Amino acid sequence: MAARSQVPPAQIHGDVAPGFGLVADTFRAQLAERQVIGAACAVDVAAPLGVEFHIGLPDHVADDRLARFHGVHPARGILHVGAAPRQLLRALCNPRSLTSRAFMVIPIARHPERINDRHLLRHELAAFGGVGNARGIARAYGELATGGRRLGLRPATLTALETPAAPPPGGRRDLVLHSDIPFSLGYARAFPGFPLGTDQRSYAMAGAGGSIGMADPALGVGFASTPNRMGFGSPTDPREVALRDALYRCLDGPRQDPRAHRDTRVAAR
Repeated sequence: MAARSQVPPAQIHGDVAPGFGLVADTFRAQLAERQVIGAACAVDVAAPLGVEFHIGLPDHVADDRLARFHGVHPARGILHVGAAPRQLLRALCNPRSLTSRAFMVIPIARHPERINDRHLLRHELAAFGGVGNARGIARAYGELATGGRRLGLRPATLTALETPAAPPPGGRRDLVLHSDIPFSLGYARAFPGFPLGTDQRSYAMAGAGGSIGMADPALGVGFASTPNRMGFGSPTDPREVALRDALYRCLDGPRQDPRAHRDTRVAAR
């Protein structure tokens, strides 16, 4: 399975969504004689930190401990104008768009509630199949934000994670998400209209539906939100923004709500 790239490498960027991740997971499963990603997550991350997070849900986790995810077709986001860029909503409704082809390449994107299928979660689907809770995810990001000693991370690794993203030659615009969100080493960074943490060293990754995990090295804080009802916010969900903003108010940190920054600019005029 191969496809010719439509543009030279490293010239532009766009979120690969679940499609590329599923392809990568498939190749990884074919090449490995044993489970790799799930075992590495369990041994190298979850166990040292004492968190419950699985890539490949084990059978010993009881069904009554799993929250049901309530999802809808992403194209219904057109009903939530204002929560996401208009270009993104239009692109999701256009099956020929790069956005639609990136997101809708797998059936679960069209029917998000299929993620509740335990047989699906049993597989190691690192692109979208992680199972855990907000407490565990926040603890993992908090470890990254405070030096990563329990994970044995080298200073060079932390420096690379905290280095601001450099835009590709083709510009900052993400051609899939239709925003200027910068990515570096798989993590999103702050950009105008999207405050994130204390400074440019903060990094995060949001998932479809409203989940997010974030590390703030300046304050030594990890944050996570894991709603089980799908939202339509982009680049992140308004529900998690409200929670994150409340946290930073308690810490006397910078406001996380983009509206607060807009209000400040208006008042300054």
